[in-house]
Amino acid sequence: MHLANHGGKNIGNAALILGVESLLTEDLPVEPKFLEEPWDLYSRHELHFDEHFVERINTESDALLVGGAVAFDGSSMYANAGFRLDLPLELWDRIERPVVFYGLSYRRWPTWPYHHQEALRATLGRILDSETMLFSVRNDGTKEWLAELLGLRSERIHVVPDPGVFVSTEDAWHPELEAGKLNVIVAPNAEDEMARYGRAARKRSLRVPRGGAELRDWLPVSSSWGWRESRAGFLRELATALGRLGADHDLNLIFCAHDVFDIGMCYELFWLLPEQLRHRTVFASASLSNGNGRYFYDLYAKADLAIAMRVHSMNPCVGLGTPVVPVVSQARMRAFMSDAGLTDLTVDIDEPGVGDAVYRAASRALASPAESRSRLADARARLRAGASGFDARVATLLEAA
Repeated sequence: MHLANHGGKNIGNAALILGVESLLTEDLPVEPKFLEEPWDLYSRHELHFDEHFVERINTESDALLVGGAVAFDGSSMYANAGFRLDLPLELWDRIERPVVFYGLSYRRWPTWPYHHQEALRATLGRILDSETMLFSVRNDGTKEWLAELLGLRSERIHVVPDPGVFVSTEDAWHPELEAGKLNVIVAPNAEDEMARYGRAARKRSLRVPRGGAELRDWLPVSSSWGWRESRAGFLRELATALGRLGADHDLNLIFCAHDVFDIGMCYELFWLLPEQLRHRTVFASASLSNGNGRYFYDLYAKADLAIAMRVHSMNPCVGLGTPVVPVVSQARMRAFMSDAGLTDLTVDIDEPGVGDAVYRAASRALASPAESRSRLADARARLRAGASGFDARVATLLEAA
């Protein structure tokens, strides 16, 4: 039973699902059959983590695979377990099958509270004490984040490469691609906009004016004009960078919205482009189901460059060998790229002159595609070796059961 976001509209979940299933199919001695269990329906309270869920694990499957989704978001909804697998503590011991947590991750911003920390601490303690459960988190700083949040440090928290690196594809025709041109994907990120684009504004708003200031005179850290101003400035700089690339090369620009929330940002960025480049721009299909993941990521595999702002626009490029400019905006993005040995490819969203930095990074990648692909292939090989080591543990656990 593979618990994952099978029914979600964020296509990045497909990279995680396809990646982990590919890894285990390649590495386990017996080819597994995966039964889809839609985690997103539990998060929307259409299904429930209860006795019936446990009974289905025990009667319908040989093991439970908890896929590498964002599991730790601190929502107040998860009062039982403190994370998205919100099973009451007393029911965990009733699971009779092996449980493998494969590459869980977090999504929290520094100013956000994390609700039900004690429930999370108790649940993780139960999982880590179990001989029939194997727990791993992504190589994006999640282990360190858990240690900071809960004071929880354990050798039984394994770190694995983001499974999305190993997404499988299927060869297909893509109407977005244009032969004879440089096909460049742009994948924006409109998730958590106030936090993502408000860091620079927050620093500014907390600065005390000369001569001091009354507390009531300070701008709040969530000042709407602050993050909107930062966001608008970033989009202008990115559009300028794309315009410069369009002047240098015969581009075919492809906007890829990974989630429905990214669609609006794609169109905002489109209208900021020079008019000539707008006539050389197309929009990839958005809001595809995860069942179209192999088709969607084949578009990435056949592109000449991706300017990537989402985790699962940048990380899969490493495995697919597609030259990439990761425009990073979260600690977990930076941590993954560091672990992959690719920090020098990244551009930070808060970097002064971010547009110039994107232009330079993209120009280098387009000028030396073979070198870029070779570096990514080396990084993929190192990450694949790390996944193989954990998969050997999975095989041992399943054989013992």
